[in-house]
Amino acid sequence: MTQDTIGRFVWHDLMTTDAAKAMPFYKTLFGWNVVAHDMGGFQYQMIHIGELSIGGFIQENLPEGVPSHWVPYVCVEDLDACLQAVTDNGGEICVPATPIPGTGRFAVITDPHGAVISPIQLDEAKPLPEQGTGSMFCWDELHSKNPVESKAFYTSVFGWTWGEMDMGPAGTYYLAGGMENGIGGCMQQSPEDAEKRPAWVSYLLVDDVDKCVAEAVEMGAKMTCPPMDIPGMGRSAMITDPVGAPVGIYSTASASA
Repeated sequence: MTQDTIGRFVWHDLMTTDAAKAMPFYKTLFGWNVVAHDMGGFQYQMIHIGELSIGGFIQENLPEGVPSHWVPYVCVEDLDACLQAVTDNGGEICVPATPIPGTGRFAVITDPHGAVISPIQLDEAKPLPEQGTGSMFCWDELHSKNPVESKAFYTSVFGWTWGEMDMGPAGTYYLAGGMENGIGGCMQQSPEDAEKRPAWVSYLLVDDVDKCVAEAVEMGAKMTCPPMDIPGMGRSAMITDPVGAPVGIYSTASASA
C-alpha cells in the first residue's frame, strides 16, 4: 500500500432504493459503463470509466426517513485499528469488518453525529485517477452539525490534518489534508438542513456544471443548490438524483472559463 493511498477517498457506492431507476440516470449523464459482478449472493453493479473502476450501485431497503445516498470509502492501513478508534471516539460500527474477495476488507461506520462513511483496507494499492479526469469523483464534503467535533473525530480515525478557509457568512470551511493537499472538506450544515441527518456529499467532475445540471433536471433530478462560482477554484452545484440521493457537480476554474 502506498502512503499516497492511505487516508484518501478511493471508492464510492450508491445505496439506492431503486437501482433500476438510478443507474440509467448516471450512465446517461456521466457516460459511465456499469457491469454486473457476481458477489456470491447478489449482483454488484460496478461503475467503470475506461480501464478504471470507481464505485458501484447497491439496491438497498433503507430505514424509513433515510434517503438514498452515496457512501465514500477511505483507504486505511489497519482496518481493525481504525474501527477501534471509531468506537473510542464516539462513532458506531454499522457493518463490521467484512472481507471483499480479491480486494481487501471494509466496514461501514457513522461518526458521532450520524454521517455514514466506509473505511477500507486494500490488499493492493488502488491507482487514483489523474487530477482533472472527467466524470470521476473529485471531492467529498461533510455537512456537519458541529465541524469542530467532526474534525477531531476524523483526525483520530483517519489521521487527517486540516486547513481552514474563511467563507464569510457561510463560516469556516475545513479542508482535510490541509490547504496544499486537500482531499475533502467539512462545513456547518445550512440552517435549512438543520433537521436533517449530517451526511457526506460526493462531487463529480464535469466540463460544464450548468449544462450538466440542466440535463440532470430534464431527466428527473432536482437542483438543490444552483450553479455558483468558487473564486479561484471552479464552479459547483448540487442536485438530488431521481431517487433522492444528493450529489455534487463540479468543474475546475479552467473548465469554467
